[in-house]
Amino acid sequence: MTINTWEKIRNISLTITLGDPMLASTQMGPLHSENVLRKMEEHIKDALQKGAKLEFGGKISTIKHNAH
Repeated sequence: MTINTWEKIRNISLTITLGDPMLASTQMGPLHSENVLRKMEEHIKDALQKGAKLEFGGKISTIKHNAH
């Protein structure tokens, strides 16, 4: 992937509105279970150990809703 392509993806990602999936303003809701959340954390940890670079985020959302 070229740097230009990566920059475009990163810039678009930074504009996504996280939140309650029941709200019209939400563009990306939560993961659907605690198990999926933990699996995602495992994937991220594995990628970082293999040399990936975390560009943004890296923390579990603190948005309150009835999911993860």
